[in-house]
Amino acid sequence: MVRSRQRCPMPDEVRGTSAGVELPAGPRTPAEEERWRVAYDRERRVRRILIDEKGPGRSRHSAAVAESKANGYSWRTLTDWCGRYTSDGLVGLLPRPKPTTRRGRLPDHIETAIEEAIDIAYLTPERGRITAVDRVFSTKVAQEDLVDIRTIKKRIRRRDPEAVTVAREGAKAARERFAPHGGGFLPASRPLEFSQTDHSILDLEVVHPLSRGVMGRPTLSIVIDIFTRVILAVMLSMRKPSSLLTAQVMTRAINPKARWLAGLGLDWIDWPFAGPMRRIHTDHGRDLTANPFEHGCDLLGIEHPTRRIGVPDDGGHVERMIRTVQAEMAELPGKTFSNVLMKAGYDSEGRACLSLEEAEKVIAIELYRYHHTVHSSTGYSPMEMWLANQAYQAPRRFEPDQVRCAFLPFITRKNIQQYGLQENYRRYNSPEVTCWIGRRHPQGGEFIFAYDEREEGWMQFFDPSTERYFPVPCTARLLTEDAVANLNRVKRENKGRRTPHAVNVKAEIEKQKVVSSARAAAKKALRAEQAGVIPTDMVVERPSHGPPEQPSTKPVVGEVAPAAPANVRGRPFADPDNVVPFPLSHIKSRWAR
Repeated sequence: MVRSRQRCPMPDEVRGTSAGVELPAGPRTPAEEERWRVAYDRERRVRRILIDEKGPGRSRHSAAVAESKANGYSWRTLTDWCGRYTSDGLVGLLPRPKPTTRRGRLPDHIETAIEEAIDIAYLTPERGRITAVDRVFSTKVAQEDLVDIRTIKKRIRRRDPEAVTVAREGAKAARERFAPHGGGFLPASRPLEFSQTDHSILDLEVVHPLSRGVMGRPTLSIVIDIFTRVILAVMLSMRKPSSLLTAQVMTRAINPKARWLAGLGLDWIDWPFAGPMRRIHTDHGRDLTANPFEHGCDLLGIEHPTRRIGVPDDGGHVERMIRTVQAEMAELPGKTFSNVLMKAGYDSEGRACLSLEEAEKVIAIELYRYHHTVHSSTGYSPMEMWLANQAYQAPRRFEPDQVRCAFLPFITRKNIQQYGLQENYRRYNSPEVTCWIGRRHPQGGEFIFAYDEREEGWMQFFDPSTERYFPVPCTARLLTEDAVANLNRVKRENKGRRTPHAVNVKAEIEKQKVVSSARAAAKKALRAEQAGVIPTDMVVERPSHGPPEQPSTKPVVGEVAPAAPANVRGRPFADPDNVVPFPLSHIKSRWAR
């Protein structure tokens, strides 16, 4: 018996009821309208299949395959829609809501054991492996309740990724991975409006230029302009980040680069980026928050905002530039790699062949290429961005030597002595300094003497009236160089040493004895004055120019004044005028308490 097929319902026939299901009447919510829109779209596809299957030599499967190729739906999904449409009408094509919760088929006690094992062995700072979770789980259930390790992996994937990262890697790693970034600095709209600077240890071993012996890894310092992405300054140094290194970097960033490039033998490189920036953005390093850096920024009119603590993304531009330079230098002999596993058996010190100057020369050449390469964030090369915005660049210009002195470390003095300045057993003097002898600072501050430890015998005096630096030579040495070196060495060795406890106790006890004895003597003298008696131990003998006389009799102690002077301490007085009583008028009553 051949079963007859049902006639495909038309849209106007399904607006009322379908398979005994009453369609919702009245206004619909946006979500309901979207569900019905999807249902009508599915109906059009299903009707084409149902009509196509009636053709000669056609079947529902072939019609669904043809529709699948035309629209991208799976033929199985289209066949399922046809079955639901023929049985339930348009209502059968409505999208089915997905379940909000998914219940596993495992018993509750096994699920609880899995979750406890994950908390114990996986969500720990030791970052245990999944096999450790499986071992812990096996101790909590019977043998017949053991599950496959893939089940444990599924339960771990159901956990919140941020909570898993916090438990295994810490809150900082979770913030970097899941928290929104940005917002730490103001955007720049013109060149030299906003810059960033930072230091990093270069992943490269450098050698001595003459002996070619390994010197170590240098410090890489970079200053980048945010708007144009040009590099205002780059420097390699064997010094650790310090005020002197920061002064050198800022001097190179603000001053023209022709002299620096000529020293490297790179006169053919065009590096026109120079000038004082409006704002310089730094981290909280000691060299970048010290008084010399703040003093230099104040003199040149540069604002100095700092990053938010614990948010390294605020310095993203300079940090990314440092990584770019590190990647370029990683191709050179003597690279140190990022960790021991990557280094493997590579001999960094044995392969090192570049000196500090040669490494800086390579970096300058790579940055020359960078300045002429289109930047992904601006769509132009940094050189094009700089040249196209020359009209907006600040016209401020400073003398190179004044810029260098502005960021140097310095010492201060409240007054200028007649010999000038004395520092480290040397005296410095010049006409610009002597004119301030005996005078106070006009702003009520202190006089500033900047110094560069590479220039022995010179100081830079900041004249507050002209706001300029003047060189001050060394005029005298109080100690020899060897004596100063030994003295400084002893100071460094004894720095932080405290006075022995026994010495402190002994000195304090003896001091209190002296003070107590003095108070008792003052009290005794005051009472004697009130009684009108001059104690014999309070009598002071005027010095006599003649030979001392021999004592005749024992002195009488405690004789009432005014009487004939008595013998004091076994020596008679030749003249009564030689006896001078100790003045008691200055003794106050508080000593008698």
